Amino acid sequence: MFTLAEVASLNDIQPTYRILKPWWDVFMDYLAVVMLMVAIFAGTMQ
Repeated sequence: MFTLAEVASLNDIQPTYRILKPWWDVFMDYLAVVMLMVAIFAGTMQ
């Protein structure tokens, strides 16, 4: 597992750009929304 110091250092990579999320966070958010919409659509088609 990770130590607390390693996790804290990962959060401070770019403190000046804290407003913008990394591209993988944005991609995972969109992917989760798309999967939720597909699941709801597939549930209504049954």
